[in-house]
Parts: sequence; C-alpha cells; structure tokens
Amino acid sequence: MNIKETAQKYNLDWEVAVEPLTLADGTPTSFNAVVRQDNRDTFACVKKYQPFQNHDLLRLGYALSEESHLDVGKVISIDGGRKIMLQLRNKPIENIGKNNDTIEQYITVLNSHDGTSKLRWGLTNTTLSCKNQFFTIGKNMQSVRHTKNMMAQAHNMIDELNAMKEVQALQEEVLRELTYIPADKNKIDDFLYSMTGCDDDSHGKTLRKHDELYAAIRGEMAYKGENLWALFEGATYYSTHHGTREKTREVSKIQGSLNKWDQKALQTVKRMMLQHVWWIKKPR
Repeated sequence: MNIKETAQKYNLDWEVAVEPLTLADGTPTSFNAVVRQDNRDTFACVKKYQPFQNHDLLRLGYALSEESHLDVGKVISIDGGRKIMLQLRNKPIENIGKNNDTIEQYITVLNSHDGTSKLRWGLTNTTLSCKNQFFTIGKNMQSVRHTKNMMAQAHNMIDELNAMKEVQALQEEVLRELTYIPADKNKIDDFLYSMTGCDDDSHGKTLRKHDELYAAIRGEMAYKGENLWALFEGATYYSTHHGTREKTREVSKIQGSLNKWDQKALQTVKRMMLQHVWWIKKPR
C-alpha cells in the first residue's frame, strides 16, 4: 500500500504543525498554534501537543485492517480537517425486526487535530434504512494522549480488536432482543421522560424536544412496530436529524452531547428490557 496515494485518495495529503505563538509586539508566549500546513487554517491553541499526522492514522488503520481481516470502510475529514475518522467494516447485523433492518458495524478510530480529544477508538453502528447513527466512543473506550510516545501506545489497540468484535457480538444479541419486547404507552411515556425530563409543567425548549422526539418515535414505530427497537431508533433518528445545529451535529454525534444522548437512550431501553424479562420470570 502506498500511503501517499491513499492520503491523496481521501484528500488527506496534508499535515499539521505546532508553531510558536507570539504577541503582536513579538514577545514570545508559552503557547503554540496547531496549523494545517496546506491552507494555514489554525486549528487550536495549545501548550503541549504532539501531532498524529494523517499518514500516521492511515498506517495504523491499514495495520489494524491487516491484523483483524476487516476492510477499511471509509476515511473522512470532519470540520475542515479538525477531526479525521477511519472506520473498519465489521460483519453487519441483518434482518432486525419486522422491517428487516440492516445495521452496519464499524470499529472506528478518531483523531483530533484541534486538541479537543485524544486519539480514540470504539464502535459505530449505522441503520441503513434511515441512516441513523450511534457511536460508543466515550470515556470508557480506549484512548491515547497526543504525546511523543503515542504511536507505540496506539499500536496496542491491535490487541484489543478481538475484544471489540466480541462487544459487537453481544450488542447484536441486545438489539435483536429489543425487537421482541412491546413498547406500550407507559413505556413510551417513561422513555420520553427519561430522555427529556418533560412533565405537565414543562414548556418552551423542553416541550419542543419532547414533541420532536415523540414524533420521531411514532415515525419509526409506523414501520418497525411498537417495540423497544423502534423506541431506541426514534431517539437516534432525533439526534441524527434534529439534534443541535446541523453544522456541529456530526461532531456531537461522535463525541459530544448527542453521543451522550444516544448512549442514554440505549441504556434506557436496556433497562426496560431487563425489567420486562424480570416481570415475565417473576414468580406468581
């Protein structure tokens, strides 16, 4: 594989550099700027920062691909190159629920050039029927700080690939189980309150969020059935298509407030699933 040609293919044939910052009168400071070298876009102001270049990410990604026998699905630049995401395509989950949804599964590596996060890797899912995405890249996932020895540490993720694939296998069991558990009005109301905190006294932004989420849930249930899977998909539809401003939505889905929203939605339907199983098995 030719890294230079691969970088050109994905429009990632550029680097960032850490450049010293001075005051207007030329006085040195203890701060540096992270600057994209081809267009001089300044990504961040930092004190200590070791760049992890695009070619480093590509080398790492293709090494992971070779080790795991998972193809590189896509490599994309986000927010002007401030974040770069590389995805390895895992085996999809097929025939979920009455709508026979297909869920694409990825192992995702996210690099930040703007100093807002470490080099992170975790799990990503996309429902092909409506392009709902949810990420499990969070504080509980593995990460490496931007330091001089980060390349050596990053290669440790090769040892964690099998563990990630096992997590996705368990997740498949959970997602399939959600399709068999009905979501009646009480469950829908419970879910809406858990996600929005909206009650009879709410108004304004909280009430709008409640109504938009409810509309998304009813839309998903119309063709996926009235079950916990459609309930969860309603939440991810909301965050994918309506959450925050469109300009910042993609980044937020990966590592911001919308990522936390999706994780909260997943944990909420899991709780409901466990409560349902407990009730069914409860001694009479």
